[in-house]
Amino acid sequence: MYDPEILADLLNKIQDCLNKIQLRVQSIDTASDLTNSPKGAERLDLLCMPLIVTGELVKKIDKITDQSLLKNYPIIPWREIKGLRNIVVHDYFNIDAEEIFNTCKEDIPKLAEVIDLIISDLKANQNS
Repeated sequence: MYDPEILADLLNKIQDCLNKIQLRVQSIDTASDLTNSPKGAERLDLLCMPLIVTGELVKKIDKITDQSLLKNYPIIPWREIKGLRNIVVHDYFNIDAEEIFNTCKEDIPKLAEVIDLIISDLKANQNS
């Protein structure tokens, strides 16, 4: 059994990362905005760090829950989140700015909703 306080902390940290990503990507209109200038490259870096942290936190959640929690939310491709973290960390110079852009614009809002749902579900289970 896992410590619910540790799990809540990890989920809150994911929420923080997702909030940062959503805030930072608001002013980016296309993937080329991340590659067409030094400022664009800086923006790409600012998106990649919370993506890395999110992937790492998902790995930790899987570890402390013996992979029993996240599988209850199959709408999210958890393995791909961990995989993106590995790509950004280990193959940074070959990351695809368009993939990062699309992930941040399309997938992160969905992930944020599910993280909120998990937190809500865990609170409901603790109160029952």
